[in-house]
Amino acid sequence: MKQDMKHKILWIGYGNFAQKIGRIVIDWSEKVEISFFYPDKVEAIKHFGSEASWDLSEALADPDTDIVFITTPNDSHAFYLEHCLRAKKHVFVEKPIAGYYHEALPLKALLQKDKVFMVGHNKRREAPIRKAKELISDGVIGEVVSIYANDSKGIAYQMDQSNWRFQKTRHREGPLITVGIHLIEAIHYLAGRVDSVSSVLKNISRLSAVPDSNATMLCLEKDATAFIEANYNMPSVDVFNIYGTDGIINILGDQMWLRNGRDINKVSSPELEIDLNPIDTIAEEINEFFDVIEGKKKNVETGYQEALNALAVIEACWQSSQQKRIVAMSEFKKYCI
Repeated sequence: MKQDMKHKILWIGYGNFAQKIGRIVIDWSEKVEISFFYPDKVEAIKHFGSEASWDLSEALADPDTDIVFITTPNDSHAFYLEHCLRAKKHVFVEKPIAGYYHEALPLKALLQKDKVFMVGHNKRREAPIRKAKELISDGVIGEVVSIYANDSKGIAYQMDQSNWRFQKTRHREGPLITVGIHLIEAIHYLAGRVDSVSSVLKNISRLSAVPDSNATMLCLEKDATAFIEANYNMPSVDVFNIYGTDGIINILGDQMWLRNGRDINKVSSPELEIDLNPIDTIAEEINEFFDVIEGKKKNVETGYQEALNALAVIEACWQSSQQKRIVAMSEFKKYCI
């Protein structure tokens, strides 16, 4: 997809995942000019050459730079967001919006009405989740009773412990905030607001200073419940199941099955695989970001409020685990969908 306008982009943090996003943006090569920020001048030039930038204030002061992508580790998001929003740039930041809920709250006052702010919560864009939303909205499975989601992998046994994800001061909730926040945001999208949280965070492998597993029960305002897990200490699994009064949706990775209808004489309804058109979720969100900037679309799907909502639940999970109690989302006055 090519855009009609020329954009000058400052990219802050260009690691492995950022490069996946970058390939989509760089595909617009004749319309996009990119400089890459790294705070150390020698390292910046070493990695990015003539496209390197190392003075943040100077880079943001450039009036031709209209867009900033922030794909740094979670704990630095708030710092860079404050500077970029004050500089009145369009901003795309990878999820979570900030490392901590309290860091995200002051950012709202810095948002500009004429600038686009987007957070990379792309789980809801996956083909099975989109289809599940359609089936739920159409009443195919009746009222949602419960949701079970587990997105886990065993990287605790493989990742170098110098990685920021293994430092408690930088990654307090472990995989819950890195991966589980995707599940939380998707549950918001599918089933609505959370009413209360009960969560346990554990360090089972003891290979790092942070939790490597969790178990979280979410009670939703619409009476349904959801149970999620996001672990770094087990073989990979990507499951998202939705149970309704009249049917069941089972999602395994990018595959989806539907059971429609209640049991008759203790015999369950047949399970049918649903054909899905694959979605490049990263391309979809990046195209949407630019479309809104250029006035081709009104709003981004996952902006400040959606991101804050998901991070509020993460904060509630942390408090629940530390204080061994059920935490009501009414304690978070800024939480609303």
